[in-house]
Amino acid sequence: MHLGTPFDNHLPTVTITSFHDHLTMETSIMLYAGCLRYFLFFFESIYTELSKAEELTSGFTPYG
Repeated sequence: MHLGTPFDNHLPTVTITSFHDHLTMETSIMLYAGCLRYFLFFFESIYTELSKAEELTSGFTPYG
């Protein structure tokens, strides 16, 4: 019977959570900024493609 096993089993989770809490703010800000920049670029490209498609097809519509 080893008395140190429960404490040793809890050590990795404690170190991982403290390390995670230490880096949570920086990584969350970096990930949020990166995702926001990616989505803005993605939506901008979709919007430009849609506007180009509307400009191309506007001449062919009977209502144009």
